[in-house]
Amino acid sequence: PAQEYAVKFESYTGGKFTFESDAVENVPAYLALFKQAGIPAIRGKAVPRSDGDYAVWVEYPVKTGKEGPRPQYSVARYDSRETFPFDKDAQKASLARLPAFKAAGVPALSNIVRPEGSDFSFSVDFLVANIYQQGGVIPSAAIETYQAPETYTFDTEAKKAMAEKAAAFNAAGLGVVGSSLSGSLGSFTYSIDYVAKAGQPGPGPGHQQR
Repeated sequence: PAQEYAVKFESYTGGKFTFESDAVENVPAYLALFKQAGIPAIRGKAVPRSDGDYAVWVEYPVKTGKEGPRPQYSVARYDSRETFPFDKDAQKASLARLPAFKAAGVPALSNIVRPEGSDFSFSVDFLVANIYQQGGVIPSAAIETYQAPETYTFDTEAKKAMAEKAAAFNAAGLGVVGSSLSGSLGSFTYSIDYVAKAGQPGPGPGHQQR
């Protein structure tokens, strides 16, 4: 017989807006993102954040069976490793990353700027479909990191190699959502964050789950 499901309601809170009116204005966009992913969001509203700003709160239904809730999707967060001297630069970079998440099959829900020492970075919340198997649930995708084994004398060489490797990843269906240089003169290297699908072969040595 078909398994019977009840429904319970979960909620998601995301985004960071200076004014309550801005959060209210963005509620329809958040609801639309859930619906595009196949999640019938019920309602949304502006809510205060602990830092004095505002966020968007969305309520959505989740199937629940004998073993507990069986959500079709989960929300995951990507913390960029890139840093910027000004918050407006981090905000601009985060907005530029959002299409990469959608293209990789993990639609972005919201982007937020966060302090990183004396600089700024950003995070992106995104939706991941759940795959239910005997013994548990696994995410359909996860963000992993490729750390280049090579080092370069100059940052320009490392940047060129990083761009070429990122293009190769994208061509292979490993959607790149971030990359960054590290090191100093004589020993620059780079890392690439990419979306790996469950069961998809990785790029070989140098990759790790974030």
